[in-house]
Amino acid sequence: MTPVLTLGGILAAARARRLATALLPTLCAVSEAVPYLLLIDYAAPRFLLPAYALPAIAVADALATVSRYVRPRLRPATLASVAALVAVQLVSQHAIMTRAAPRRPP
Repeated sequence: MTPVLTLGGILAAARARRLATALLPTLCAVSEAVPYLLLIDYAAPRFLLPAYALPAIAVADALATVSRYVRPRLRPATLASVAALVAVQLVSQHAIMTRAAPRRPP
């Protein structure tokens, strides 16, 4: 889902004549991820965190564009769906994190 939203953000930024704001962070993420995915023989997901975070700029651009170009009477429903998608993503990440990270005493 994220690659589709990233591509949508790049296309939305190109349509708004500000391609560099979405394309540059995405290209940086790809250039940062390629060595870890193709050239290193061990897996360390913490090294890929910047590669996950940088496309979020393009994804945010895509979601903002969707909410801006929808008909005014459908705008509240569109914004509610975008907020629901963000909430679902946050809840799923929290669930994964609570299972993956051991509980440590303070």
